[in-house]
Amino acid sequence: MLVCNLSSQASTDTTDAQPFFKGSMASVDHFRGSFDEIGTSMKANAISGVFFYAKWDSEAIEARATVSALHSFSPVKLYSVDCWIPTESCRTRMSLKRFPQLTLYAKDAASLELEDLSSVHRAADLIAYLMKPLVFIHSKSDLIQLTLLHKFIVLGYFELGAAYSKDFLHFHQVSLLACNMLPQNLVCGRDVVFAITPAVGNLTVSKTVLVQFYVTCNYSTTAYDCQMKQLEADALVEKIVHNIHSLPTQCLHSTDLTPMNRRRSTYLDTVFSSGPTLILIGPHISTVRGMDPSIYLLRSLELSYKSCPSGTNITALLNTRQNVDSTTRQEAQKLMHQLALSAYHERRKQASVCPRWLRYLGPLLGLESRHVCGVSNHVSMLGNGKGTADSPNSELPILSKLLKMLHSGPTSDMLDTIITLLHELSLETDSSPPIPHTGIDASAMLEQLHFVCCSWYYRYHRPDEGCLSSRSSKCIPDVTPTLPPVLSAVNGLACGRNKTLSFHTLDSLEQPGLVWSLTGFSVQTASSESGAAIVDKAAEVVYRLEEPVSYESLSRFISDYHSSKLLPWRRHPLPSDEVHQLPPSESSGRRILEIRNASHLEHLLDSRSYIHSGASRQTALKTQSGLLLLYYTRTCAYASHGDSLLWHFTRVAESFPDNSTVLFAKVDISELDLPWHLRVERVPTVIFFPANRSTYSNRFYWPITRITDPGMQLVKFVRKQLGKLPFSKHISPILLESAEARTQLWKALHGSDSILLAPLHGYCIARSTSFRDFTCLKGVLASITIYIRKYVHSLSVYSAVIGHLERNLQRINDRLTCPFTRLYWSTRSPWNLRRSLDALLKQSKLWNNATEHIRNLSNTLQQLVSQAKSIKLLL
Repeated sequence: MLVCNLSSQASTDTTDAQPFFKGSMASVDHFRGSFDEIGTSMKANAISGVFFYAKWDSEAIEARATVSALHSFSPVKLYSVDCWIPTESCRTRMSLKRFPQLTLYAKDAASLELEDLSSVHRAADLIAYLMKPLVFIHSKSDLIQLTLLHKFIVLGYFELGAAYSKDFLHFHQVSLLACNMLPQNLVCGRDVVFAITPAVGNLTVSKTVLVQFYVTCNYSTTAYDCQMKQLEADALVEKIVHNIHSLPTQCLHSTDLTPMNRRRSTYLDTVFSSGPTLILIGPHISTVRGMDPSIYLLRSLELSYKSCPSGTNITALLNTRQNVDSTTRQEAQKLMHQLALSAYHERRKQASVCPRWLRYLGPLLGLESRHVCGVSNHVSMLGNGKGTADSPNSELPILSKLLKMLHSGPTSDMLDTIITLLHELSLETDSSPPIPHTGIDASAMLEQLHFVCCSWYYRYHRPDEGCLSSRSSKCIPDVTPTLPPVLSAVNGLACGRNKTLSFHTLDSLEQPGLVWSLTGFSVQTASSESGAAIVDKAAEVVYRLEEPVSYESLSRFISDYHSSKLLPWRRHPLPSDEVHQLPPSESSGRRILEIRNASHLEHLLDSRSYIHSGASRQTALKTQSGLLLLYYTRTCAYASHGDSLLWHFTRVAESFPDNSTVLFAKVDISELDLPWHLRVERVPTVIFFPANRSTYSNRFYWPITRITDPGMQLVKFVRKQLGKLPFSKHISPILLESAEARTQLWKALHGSDSILLAPLHGYCIARSTSFRDFTCLKGVLASITIYIRKYVHSLSVYSAVIGHLERNLQRINDRLTCPFTRLYWSTRSPWNLRRSLDALLKQSKLWNNATEHIRNLSNTLQQLVSQAKSIKLLL
C-alpha cells in the first residue's frame, strides 16, 4: 500500500536524471535505475553491498552521508541504485518494502538487509557480522560464556575438515537468513549468535543432533535438540524463528532500550508496561559489544538481584535429558569478570592504537585526521566542510587510495606501521613485532586495521572529546571492572516478590531528549555523565539515582526502592535554549508551537473567532489556518512517553507541509495554570479549532484499544476537519424556482468543452427584466450549491471506500511482510500466498481508481465553488 500511495505523489520523470551521490561514491551510483549492471559487477566480489534509494525520499537523502562514509573505509564493495524509476530493471526486479535499504550480498549465502542508516557504526557492525558471522567454540566453558553474553545461541556440530560440506554451507546461509527475520530490537551478534563446534570433543551429543538451540532468560539456560538426518536451511530457519517467537515476552526484551532507528515503535512502551525498570544511562552504551564494563556492572548486579537462596542454579545448561552443567552465582560472576576484563583491555588497545593510525594517515592523504574515515558535516557535525573525504574532487574512496599507495611506491614505512599497530592490537603484553615480515597479505592487513579503527572512531569518538589529538587520553577507559562483593544489599531482593525490576541500558548520546526526561542530564554533559533511574509506569513515577554510579550505589538504590524509601523525581521539560541544540530528529517537533502562557493560548483562539477575550485589547489578526491543540503532561506516561499521543502528534505535524492550513500547538498543563474556560477534563486530549470559527471546535477521540494506529486516525481526523464546508445560511425554497436554469446547469456540467459561467449568464440575461435576471441568477446559485453538496457527499463516500481499501491493504501487507508468515505460506500453503498477492494487486488497482475519481471530483468541486463566487459578484 505504501508504494501505491507514494506513486501518486512522487514524480517518475527521468529525463532530468542526475547523480544522487558526489565524490568517490558517484562512480558506483547507478542513478538511472539499472540493476543489471550492478549484478554483473557483483559477480567479481565475494561480498558486495547495494544501497537502494529514491531521490525524493528524505531518509535516503539523509543516509547519503552514512553510505559515503561507509564506502570510504569498508573493504566491502558498495553500489547504489535508484530503485524508484518504473521503467528500469531495479524497480521491476526488486520488491522493496520501503526506502532506503542497504542489502549486503555474499556468495553462496543469503543476503542481509539494513533499513536503519542513521549511524555509521551500526552499518559497520552489519558488515563485520557478514564477514565473520560464525563463532567457533572449543569447550563447555566457551559455551557457558556465550550464554552469559547472549540470549539465544544456535550451535551447529560439524566434523573437523568439513568446512565446505553441504551442511556447513547451509548453516552459514541460515546464520545470515535468520537475521532478517528476528523480532524487534534483537540484533545478530549481540542478542543472537550462531556458533560451531567439532562433533568430536568435550560436548558430546547424539549423532542425529546437528544443531542445538540455547535460550537464556533470567540467567536460566535451556537447550533444545534439533534432530535431523540432513540439515535443510529453510526448515532450520523456520524452527529458529518459531523458537524465538515462542519465548516469553520478557525474554525477548533486549538489554539496550536505545531505539534502533528513527521510525518510532512501541518497544519502549512495551518494556515500561511489563513492570518497573532499572535503566543504566551513559554515553556510547548502545554501541558496546560483549561484556563491556558498563554491561558487566549491570549484569553482575542483576545476577545478585535474582540469586535466590533456594538452591536454584543461576546458569543451567539443560538439554531434554539431563542437567549438563550448573554454575553458581559466584562462579558466573567470575566468568563475567574475565569477559569484562578482556573487553576492557581490547577497548583500551583500540583507543591507544587507532588515533595513532588516523593521525599517521592524515598527512599522507592531505586530510585532517577526523576526515580519514569519510566523516562529513552531516554525519558528525564537525568542521566547516573543508577537506572532507566526500568532496567532489575525491574520485576514489580512501581505502582504495591507501591500497594504491601500498602497492605503487616505497611502502616499507606504511607496512611497518600497519604490522606494528596490528601487533599491539592483538597481543596482551608488550613485545616487539616479528622482523623481518615476509609472506604476508599486506592488502588484507591494511583493510583490517583501517576498518577496525574507523569502526572504533564512529562508535566511541565524539566532537567534544578530542581523541585524535597527540596527547589526548580521553577516549581510553580508566575504570577497571572489579568483582562485586560477596555480601551486598541487593542479593536475593527479587526472590518472593510479585513486582521485580528488569535491567536495561539507554544511550545518553543517542537519545538526549529521553535521557533529560529521566535523569535531568543536559545536552552539554550527556557525553561525560552516567546515571541510573527506575521507571515505574504503573505508578507513573520516576526515581533518579542521586550519587555516582557504582555497584554499591546501585545496590542501595534498588534496596531503597523495594523499601519504599525513594522520593519521586519530578520530570522537567526540556529548557527552550537546549531544544535548539538537539539534533533535528530529537527536537520534539520543529513545526509544533509550544504554548508559553494562558494569554498566548487565548490569543491563538481569538485569532480564529469573532469573540474576543480580555487577553487581547486590540482587534486580533484573523487567520485562515485551523488550530490543532494537544493538552498533555509529562507526569503521565500515556501522554508523553513511549507510544504516547505526544509522539503521534509530533509525527503527524511533521507529515504536513509548512504551508499547511492547520497550525499544530501543544500545552503542558503541569507547567501552566490555565483558567477554567481553557481547561479540559482529562489528558491527553486533542481539539481542532476551525479557522474563524474557534467556537465550533471538535475533539479527537483517541482509540483506547490500540488496534488501529493513533497516528493514522489523527491524520484522517485533521483532513476531515479541513475538508468541511464553511458556515453558510439556509437557502430559502423560493430561490429554487428556476427549473430551466437547472437544466442549463446540468448540460453545462456534462458538456465536453462548456464553460460554466458564460452559458448560464447568457441564458439569464436573455430572460426579460432585471428582476427576473436577479431571480434567475439566484436560482443558478442555489442549484450550484445543491451540486456542491452532492459532490461533497460523493467525496465522503469515496473517502470511506478508500479507507476500507486501505485497511484491507494494510492487513494483507502485514501478512505478506511478516517473515514467519511468508515463510510458512511459501513452504506449507502456497495457495494462500498466491491468493493474498492476487487480492493485494486487485485492491491496489481499486485504490488507484478510487483515488483518481476523488481527484476528478475535487477538480469539479473546485470549479463549482469558483463559479459560485463569480455569480455572487454579479448579484
